[in-house]
Amino acid sequence: MQRVSVVVNASPLIYLSVLDHLALLWRVFDEVYIPEAVYTEVVELGQGLPGSQETMRAISNGFIHVKPVHDHLAVDALLSQLDWGESEVIVLARELELQHVVLDDRMARLRAVQMGLNVTGTLGILLLSHKMGVEINIQQAIHVLREQNFRISERLYRKIIRDL
Repeated sequence: MQRVSVVVNASPLIYLSVLDHLALLWRVFDEVYIPEAVYTEVVELGQGLPGSQETMRAISNGFIHVKPVHDHLAVDALLSQLDWGESEVIVLARELELQHVVLDDRMARLRAVQMGLNVTGTLGILLLSHKMGVEINIQQAIHVLREQNFRISERLYRKIIRDL
């Protein structure tokens, strides 16, 4: 499988940190970027919460790269439907000419696809890592995520478990 670079939103950083699987991002992708809005949300505003220390360590170790977004008009145009971090993720991917983003929110995922981007989310990272041979108890991971208010339909949950 060809590895690619990706721009990641806040929720996957947080949820993967809760699972102690943040390192899956740089195991699956060549380069991992986050926009400044995501850095602010996870590291600064989220200080003391899951994902903050883990993301800061990954940045310090060079696994995650923080990049500014330059096209603020594009970000502003997306803000009517998405939050700041999601908007910056999509715009940064376009600015860096990357095709892949990691987003969990349904509306953000839809908008990213409409803009020609390939989208995966926290579950996608777990499943892809599992397919790559990383030992992950997917059922247990989903249980933990649900306890953290991660939204997944019962239908999707059953399909994932059935397909493992």
